[in-house]
Amino acid sequence: MKDSFGILGTLKIQKFEDKKIIEEYEYKNLITNVGLDYLLKLIGGDITTGGINKMALGDSNVAASKTNTSLGNKILLLDVTKDYTIPGRINFMTNIKENTFSTIVNYKEAGLVHRTANSEILVTRLVFSDVVYQKPENSLSLLYSLELQVWWYE
Repeated sequence: MKDSFGILGTLKIQKFEDKKIIEEYEYKNLITNVGLDYLLKLIGGDITTGGINKMALGDSNVAASKTNTSLGNKILLLDVTKDYTIPGRINFMTNIKENTFSTIVNYKEAGLVHRTANSEILVTRLVFSDVVYQKPENSLSLLYSLELQVWWYE
């Protein structure tokens, strides 16, 4: 019997106004080359501190590539809360509060990041198929999931 596996990444965004959901988005991601190397070192125990601890958002629409080491144009770097309640999946959650910006901001890209005092590793990257606009009166809830998928075959 043989097996193979992959990591599926998904970002779900909910936009709120007056505490009501007014729009929802969902996007798939890719794992960057440096992100894959980082994950393997983390699994192997060569990296003993940290883990993915940030979510980055930007406004570049340059196509995502495995060789990306940063977003095209980072606007925000947000702390994440982690949730492991679903077997085989880790959820990274964060929010952007209303009035974070005084004008309309548009987001076109996102990624998960491992950040230390000395370095920043872009582990995943995605470019949105739709621009996500945030007016000052909007808040955003972001849920970025990484799911380990394993297939067994003869």
